[in-house]
Amino acid sequence: MAGPRVMIVAGEASGDLHGAALVREALAAKPELSFCGVAGPLMRQAGVEAIYRTEDFSAMGFGELAGSLGHLLRAQFSLRRLLREGSIAALVLIDFADFNLRLAAASKHSRVPVLYYISPKVWAWRAGRIKTIRRLVDRMAVILPFEERLLAAEGVAATYVGHPLLDSLGEVPERDEARRQLGLGAGPLVALLPGSRSVEINRLLPVMAEAAALIARECSECSFVLPVAATLEKSKIEALLPAGLAVALVSGAPLALSAADCAIICSGTATLEAAILQRPMVVVYRASALSYHIAKRLVRVDYISLPNLLAGRAVVPELIQREATPQKIARETLALLADSSAQREGLSEVRRLLGGKGAANRAAGLLIDLMIPEPVAAGGR
Repeated sequence: MAGPRVMIVAGEASGDLHGAALVREALAAKPELSFCGVAGPLMRQAGVEAIYRTEDFSAMGFGELAGSLGHLLRAQFSLRRLLREGSIAALVLIDFADFNLRLAAASKHSRVPVLYYISPKVWAWRAGRIKTIRRLVDRMAVILPFEERLLAAEGVAATYVGHPLLDSLGEVPERDEARRQLGLGAGPLVALLPGSRSVEINRLLPVMAEAAALIARECSECSFVLPVAATLEKSKIEALLPAGLAVALVSGAPLALSAADCAIICSGTATLEAAILQRPMVVVYRASALSYHIAKRLVRVDYISLPNLLAGRAVVPELIQREATPQKIARETLALLADSSAQREGLSEVRRLLGGKGAANRAAGLLIDLMIPEPVAAGGR
């Protein structure tokens, strides 16, 4: 007899990484489980049947979403139909809030319990979603310490499970070994991380590359490394780099960060990767005019990078929109190459705030408890 079937939905590459870890932990504890849903290559490798591929869900910002809308709607209707059929024992949602909260509503209607792993950023904007989460989600597994307090205060069943990056980065080699594996030499090394989506690359890489050229003029012994996501073509990256600038294109952002002395990073998960690996950074962000205009009116936080949000102060410099010029990026990076001691102290504080490893294991435990509640002891209520 087949075991319980779980639907899991990850709409972005980072969700695919964390979803794969959760699936492996759940299957280790309950091998009779099976998983299906929206899965990227890592989740498929972990054993998830991909009804839709995460790679086909990629969209960013308000202006860029329209091109994917038809595909997203078809997927939504198809997954809702599967929930109504009654073969799904639980639904696991990973971030991707606009899509996933709608699916949670269908799941609630079909009486399928919902675990939400990696919360929508209700602390940054659209706080009204907390009421929606309270109504539709049975358990939140959150990955930032302050999220548990915020959601619990609003009546949401939330559990801080730790940050999954603490596990996935645990095996990253130290600086010298990382350089050896990547074939990089000694001397000052700056990592360029313009993001993993084409829209990010097109907006940020030319600016970062121009900043790198300015840095190379001031620091002739400095070299550069750029990790290329598996979903991107190296030829397209090379086309955006200026002639004469030597940039090593490699696979694996964590390895590149570990090898580097500092990094220029697009705001996002990579900033927390750098913080965990204790690599000083300059954070940059540029969006379309429409996306930035709307976000500026809605966002309720003082910082855009996770290290600063966790610390509650400006541990790392943030250069946003018009401030993200090659000249300013180069100046901040050269300052870090000269002396990064103050920032390293702040990054150590951020690392301590995150606590210990085991996020995926604890999230998998919440999923299993959701499907198979612990029996009430005799005489209990």
